Amino acid sequence: MGGVLTHPAKVVASVTATQGGRFQMLRSFKGIMGMDVEATDGSLGNAIRFFVDNEDFSLPLVMVGGGRATTGELMVPTKLIEDMVWEDSMINVSAMRRSIFSSGSDVSRDTFGVFDALRLMGASVSTRGEDLGVVIDLMVETDQPWNVKYLVVAVDGRDDREVLLNTEWISKYNIEKKLVDLDVDRKDVNTCPECDLRERIRPEYEIRLSEHYNKPVHLARFG
Repeated sequence: MGGVLTHPAKVVASVTATQGGRFQMLRSFKGIMGMDVEATDGSLGNAIRFFVDNEDFSLPLVMVGGGRATTGELMVPTKLIEDMVWEDSMINVSAMRRSIFSSGSDVSRDTFGVFDALRLMGASVSTRGEDLGVVIDLMVETDQPWNVKYLVVAVDGRDDREVLLNTEWISKYNIEKKLVDLDVDRKDVNTCPECDLRERIRPEYEIRLSEHYNKPVHLARFG
């Protein structure tokens, strides 16, 4: 989705939308990084990397490091994430440490067709070939399946003008060159409805944004 953000760039956002009694949680990628990852019987370490699927921008894997694992860094499937305790900076995983250690951590990223989400940070963004700005954060949907739903883009590199753009609107990207192009007009970005990520974003707002860009409405994906 797109919208002018009136919050400071470093504000950690928590965005909630409801549908059918269930919650869709959008979290700041920068806020999630470094969170403690807890198995059912103790800490695994800290979330140091997330990996993005090349095809659908889902987040199938989180790399965990800095814990007591003798194997060093671990790859943990995000499908094992049960919940998050935002106030305690904690991600809870529904598995024991032993089972995760024995599952193997040296997975091939090429085999999985993924790339490091950090490579999106600082990427140059264009709208149908016209320069727009740079990616300064990602908004992650943390209901299953985890995915990158929005890019947070600083328009013309300015901290005081930021917009949300849905990853479903990406027409092409080159992760090696850190280039992303979206199928929206720059003039529509300039006039998009404003929002404040310090407040909860409601489904009505997402609908307004989709209508503004003449895009289909996808409020949530539930696994």
